Amino acid sequence: MERPVALPAYTDPSLKSALMAAGRGRSREEIAEAALDVLCRATEADAGLIIATDGEFAIAGRLGLGDAAIERILSYGAIGPRLASVLTRPDAALT
Repeated sequence: MERPVALPAYTDPSLKSALMAAGRGRSREEIAEAALDVLCRATEADAGLIIATDGEFAIAGRLGLGDAAIERILSYGAIGPRLASVLTRPDAALT
């Protein structure tokens, strides 16, 4: 089932246009990876990860992470308390 992708009003225009273009007939994973590509280039990050927690703990998109890293992350089965704490604060960053 395809779910519409809602973009917040504050989304960067270059990211918004990339996501809208990627969203035409693409899967959720393809859209996530397109977003990660834009974000990693913009922030000069070597890798990125989108974790979906709507119903099950799963990787929605990844860029620059090997299979071993993904398997280890998935083996936790849930977001850990440190990450969960950071995600509840909009001004926080995890390094």
